[in-house]
Amino acid sequence: MIALLLRFLAKEDLREAACDAVHDIVSKGMEPVAKTSLIESFMSVLDSAGIFKCEDEDTDFLCKLAKLINGMGIGLITSRQKLVSKGSEKNLAATTTALEAKIPFMLRFLGDEDDDVSNAVIDFAIEYIAMMKTLPAITEGQKKHIEGLLFTIIKKLKYDESYNFEKEGEEEASFQEYRKRARVVFNNMASLDCQMILRRIHEVVSTTLPQWERTDFRDVEVAISLIYNIGEAIPSSQGQHFSGNPEKASALQDMMRLLITSQVSRHRHISVLLQFFETVIRYDKFFVCEPQHIPEVLMAFLDDRGLRNGSVKVRSRVAYLFLRFVKSTKGHLTPYLEEVLKQMQDLLIINSPENGLGHLLSDSDQLFLYETASTLVVSSSLGPERKQTLMKELLTPIASKFTILLARLNEEQDEKRRQAYADCINNAMSLASRASKGFSGQQTMRVCGCVSVFTELLSIFLSALEVTTPQRFLLQQGVRQYLHRMVVCLEEEILPFLPQAMEKLLKQPDAKELYDFLPLVNQIVMKFKAGINPFLSQVFMPLVLTIHQVLSAPTDLNDRVSAEEKKMLQRGYFFFLATIVCNCIDVLKVQDMQNLNQVLMSLIHGAVEIPDPQSQKCCFATLKKLIQEWGGTEALPGFPEFIYKEIIPACFAAPLKPTFDLSDGQTTLALGESASCMIEIFQQRGQELLAFLRTDFFPSRGISQENAEIYIANMQSTIKTFRKWLKVSTLDISASSSYIINLFTALYMNGVCTYTRRVMCVMYVHRMYLIVRILFP
Repeated sequence: MIALLLRFLAKEDLREAACDAVHDIVSKGMEPVAKTSLIESFMSVLDSAGIFKCEDEDTDFLCKLAKLINGMGIGLITSRQKLVSKGSEKNLAATTTALEAKIPFMLRFLGDEDDDVSNAVIDFAIEYIAMMKTLPAITEGQKKHIEGLLFTIIKKLKYDESYNFEKEGEEEASFQEYRKRARVVFNNMASLDCQMILRRIHEVVSTTLPQWERTDFRDVEVAISLIYNIGEAIPSSQGQHFSGNPEKASALQDMMRLLITSQVSRHRHISVLLQFFETVIRYDKFFVCEPQHIPEVLMAFLDDRGLRNGSVKVRSRVAYLFLRFVKSTKGHLTPYLEEVLKQMQDLLIINSPENGLGHLLSDSDQLFLYETASTLVVSSSLGPERKQTLMKELLTPIASKFTILLARLNEEQDEKRRQAYADCINNAMSLASRASKGFSGQQTMRVCGCVSVFTELLSIFLSALEVTTPQRFLLQQGVRQYLHRMVVCLEEEILPFLPQAMEKLLKQPDAKELYDFLPLVNQIVMKFKAGINPFLSQVFMPLVLTIHQVLSAPTDLNDRVSAEEKKMLQRGYFFFLATIVCNCIDVLKVQDMQNLNQVLMSLIHGAVEIPDPQSQKCCFATLKKLIQEWGGTEALPGFPEFIYKEIIPACFAAPLKPTFDLSDGQTTLALGESASCMIEIFQQRGQELLAFLRTDFFPSRGISQENAEIYIANMQSTIKTFRKWLKVSTLDISASSSYIINLFTALYMNGVCTYTRRVMCVMYVHRMYLIVRILFP
């Protein structure tokens, strides 16, 4: 068979299949000594036949040979691991020698020009490095192998000449996947021998960067990417790469200094530029150690190397990276603040139908730039007056442009142009919202003297809510987004704007608009709590009635989008009630009794009738909070009666619904919340509840005293025990009732009984179903 396989390996149309056959033979499960012997015998025969000296351009066959070497190498590593735990020193040494003899073959295929050939032996390289980590000491030969592996990986990290950087396709994506695997090998080597990696990478960087103008861009890019990869390959605590290990800190600092002072950022190839900016951001702490390099990097971001680069890809990525750079070095940027803002000025012009085509940055890129500008101003050491002036200079153009665009939107008749204006208006509000992100907990708008700048913008933006064109929803979205940010950044300064905003946002809303509006109300309630009780008390019922009106509006049964929007609005309504109850429950107290009863009954309806477990869970949790607040000794008048009449029956009725599916995790949580309701009632009402269950509730439903006592006993245990018992009981009854229904349905359908008996049979099934479900809720 061996002779036959060798003959086949010499035939072009058979050699790939023959190579696969050899691979499968050497990969079979065997004892370690026998496996080593088998691999070595095959290796001797194949090497003597010159199989591995194949230098032709048949990459498919080379892939098969690489796969064979990969299988042999991993097989020998596995055999060696087995011999380490149990085996003679002689056999262990023989297997180790055989393994080391395969490394040159692995390096040959790993370094092949074709990435598919190289990829076929990467697993062997990874396993070999992992084995090296387990050795007490590494021999000189093994060190040479590791160094050879490092240089091979560095070579393979280089981009192919055919790589299309502007328009990446499948081949480019394939290379990026290969590069990720090659980086895994690099990272593993770094954890094996940190000093060697640092030394060799330092040599590559020191040789390449000073002469980048005379070097192939691919070698320059690899040199910079190696600096970048060290941060991942040799990680440090919390990104502190320039403290801790002195050798590592010194080497990295030298390389970063060389990266900036070599002026390699002036390279014209986008791959080099992108890798430069990515590396600068990865080691932003370097500029804390050596802040004198900040001006050079700032200019690189702002000129034709970065934000004004001819490549859209570079400009877009740099817009994001510049924000990160500013955030990480903001404590050192005050001296350069005004010059940077001046350089950015033309990049902050809002895109519009008149100038959009010639603009350097897209709308999304500008969002990063506005946050960057705001962060520069807010984090500077300037006084509040100067900060206010700079912030006005940043945002006043938005206000001016907004007014012009809104007027043109109202005048425009062409639908496409109208949509374009609406997009620009929405973008203007988004930019202002993003600028507010420059404020932190310590550097608030009030401390920086910028409150008036943003409130003036808010009063202008509210005029967009008057628009009645089909673009109304888009403009409302922009206003809501800005209001969300103002709730975060402002204090009571925002309160005067809320009545007008809510009135306009709630004018003829649909389900989607209402659902999007409720999180804003929740945010306002959670921030200001009792401080907005008077205002909230006035708008609460109009808002509730509007929601109910929208939910009750007829819709096409086949319109799934509208049905889903109503479902989400219903869920949002229950979360809104939960927010009110948890943060300012007094708003409910001041409502008319009829209105309050309507709200409470909507919670009961949501807990029992709506087949949405998230809504059910929220309703039961809200009822529990109400019981806690109003159900004790100082109860709200009439609320104890509501507990006994509505809440307790709801806790039993919900699990009886056919839609209550306990295989759904959310439904299980809803069941747990209903159990918590019962326990909370017991904690608030005590023996009164037990007397009600024994003498009124259970007897009225035909439940025996024995079963009633079982339920009461479990209810008085811990919440965890009660929930578990309730779930098991509900599951058991679900299975039992399903069995009864299936049995009698089969009798009915098969005509075993007379017509009269079949009718009685169905009635019996229905009765049994109800009784069993009540007995074991």
